[in-house]
Amino acid sequence: MKIRNLATCLISMCFLLISTSQANAQANAEKEKAWIYPTFSTIQEYDSNVFLDSENPNDDWVTTVVPGIALEPKLVDHKLKINYKAKYEFFGKYHKQNNVSHIGQLDSTLNFTNWKMDLNDFYIKSSDRSGAEITSRIPRTMNNADLKLTHFFNKMDLGIKYVNRFETYHSDDAIGSYQGKSLTYRDLKTDDHSGELEFALKLWPKTSLLVSERIGSLNYLTGNKSDSRYYDTLVGLKGALTGKSIAEFKIGYRHQNYEDYGEDYKGLIALGTILESFNDRNTLQFSFQRETNPTNYTDNAYYLSTFLFTEYVHGFTKRFRGKTNVSYQLNEYPTATAEEGKNINRADQLWILGAGLSYELVKWGTVNLDYTYGAKTSNFDAYDYQDNRIRLGFVLDF
Repeated sequence: MKIRNLATCLISMCFLLISTSQANAQANAEKEKAWIYPTFSTIQEYDSNVFLDSENPNDDWVTTVVPGIALEPKLVDHKLKINYKAKYEFFGKYHKQNNVSHIGQLDSTLNFTNWKMDLNDFYIKSSDRSGAEITSRIPRTMNNADLKLTHFFNKMDLGIKYVNRFETYHSDDAIGSYQGKSLTYRDLKTDDHSGELEFALKLWPKTSLLVSERIGSLNYLTGNKSDSRYYDTLVGLKGALTGKSIAEFKIGYRHQNYEDYGEDYKGLIALGTILESFNDRNTLQFSFQRETNPTNYTDNAYYLSTFLFTEYVHGFTKRFRGKTNVSYQLNEYPTATAEEGKNINRADQLWILGAGLSYELVKWGTVNLDYTYGAKTSNFDAYDYQDNRIRLGFVLDF
């Protein structure tokens, strides 16, 4: 009897909780999203080559947990969003690789009658290898900030933009030499300032011709690598190319002078994205970028990267989507180095193939399943590797 009564009570409580949660969900759906709210995501990943080793790959399971908080007040004419995330990575076997990343981001826009101001900032303190040339997990801090003022005329928009990029590594490990001086990761501490003047000439109601001039300086704060000054001239398009395609891209010429280094860069640079929307459920994206980058590689002041990316997204239903993508990157180094019995200019090629599925749950958030295959080949075999990754992730929707 007691067991039956207990079971009856538990069933009754379950029905009450379900009814209450449904009522709360409906009430929450009717309310606007709070201006300050938590964020949360988690990923369980299998990595076949944790250290990106060319000869002895080691696999591991990696659990990532990303709690955060966002501030996004409801403004009538303006935009403000500030968020912070802490990214925790836990390795199943190689516990020394466990790390925590701190990520902060600001996106803001002030809109007025004939002009607007955009202020953005991205900060990260991490040992994540994303966006880095190196394959080791070295702690580093980066901050990218930009301020842009745009004035709207009848047939033209005039923009003035300032960008500052700061990066520093927190390690005394040796990275080779530069012009006879032994370097550590701390010698890669850089401060990059640039200013840009952009004209957007309105060719059609939704399409503008972009013409811009940029001047900048890249400084190594320890003084052990060559500082540089660069001058860019760019042209491009922004807006709707057709009824279903949106694009923003620039292509131009860079002249970058390095102090006490014989291989200045004089050549093509580019940056852009084109998005084709075939219908509500099918899109095709193509992105490209070509630029010079600071490097930790021996006796080189920079490397030139050429990056291509394309992705196709298909919506099977309103909530269920699939994607497939491929990217290619070529890194070219201007100064020849001696390795493996050869004295040549290093060149690396990186291919990444990916596919994924995502399902948006009715109440809780989105589930993602992704697979990527990466293969890097270099004319120096020591930098080759292959890597397979399988990720199951969940993004909680508050």
